[in-house]
Amino acid sequence: MKKILLKTFFMITTWVLINNVNYAQTFSCVVNGNTFTGKVTEALQVNIGKQNFLQIKIQNGDKGMYLYLKVDKIKGELPVKLEYMPHNYETGQTPDAEIIWVPDGPDNPQWNSIEGSSEITKFDEAAKTISGSFEFEIEKMVYGTDNQKETAKIKDGKFEGIVYKIDVPTKK
Repeated sequence: MKKILLKTFFMITTWVLINNVNYAQTFSCVVNGNTFTGKVTEALQVNIGKQNFLQIKIQNGDKGMYLYLKVDKIKGELPVKLEYMPHNYETGQTPDAEIIWVPDGPDNPQWNSIEGSSEITKFDEAAKTISGSFEFEIEKMVYGTDNQKETAKIKDGKFEGIVYKIDVPTKK
């Protein structure tokens, strides 16, 4: 009986360790030469317009980042590169990948993508996990001005083992 209990304990412990290693969520990038890492506070598959996106929210103090990835473009053979393209509200065109940087807290202007891409290297719909890399150029949103807007480069972006949920709208 002791051997069976010991063997069961060993198998459960091994399973827990393997699953914790496989699903360790990491996210990092370099913004204008400064490393940004943060905790993945939310990862959801959401519907925006008529498209499904994975929305990954990263937080480190007041600094935040949102990575959006179009789900339909991820399915299939990997790796796959998702490109940023400007929103076109008349035609309904949306980017395949986009990043939003909020370096000064939610009450201050955000920085939006103006070019870039993300490459998806792992995507498991059954386990709801995703991994990949990204690089973007972003621009600070300053409303009511036609002046040259400040830009920044995001490089060496990596995300590994991000576990996401599917956002199910509640019925009213």
